[in-house]
Amino acid sequence: EESNEAAKKIADLASIITKDLDKVVASSESNAKDSLESSKLADETRELIGRMMDALANIASATQDMAAVSEEQAASSEEIASAVQNIASRVNASASAADTVRNQMGEVGTSAERVAQGSEELSGLAVDLQALVATFKYDAVDTDQGNGHKHESGLSPKSGIAPKSGLVPLKAPAKQKKADRR
Repeated sequence: EESNEAAKKIADLASIITKDLDKVVASSESNAKDSLESSKLADETRELIGRMMDALANIASATQDMAAVSEEQAASSEEIASAVQNIASRVNASASAADTVRNQMGEVGTSAERVAQGSEELSGLAVDLQALVATFKYDAVDTDQGNGHKHESGLSPKSGIAPKSGLVPLKAPAKQKKADRR
């Protein structure tokens, strides 16, 4: 009867560990997906910043060109107006690119928060799993019941109570300890 109870407890603990491992795997997969999305967004942002820098260099170049044209051909107002329009359209394009970069940076921040949350969840699950695994130890178990010298290896509790066979908790889980103190 004690063996059946121990086996049932072992099966329950194994089920809990399996569920926790499934959660860990799901959380890891989610974190990997979020990391990939963050990486893609960062690459897109880097590309947009590069384009924005090119556009700013073009604007600086156009401004220098406009100054040279202004000095050399003060009477040519049509050319000056054309250069000003060119600059205005590039500034608008740069402003649009800056808005896009700002929006994508917000998305990168959101993804980073999701990765951080997933990491915290994974850490919590790891602590829970470690606590469950820490309740067991592998030890030799003497099953001699007066009919020979049978000796086998297995898991036994730290409490010194020799189990009949199988996995056995090292110590009572935290909830049981509180009940034992009452």
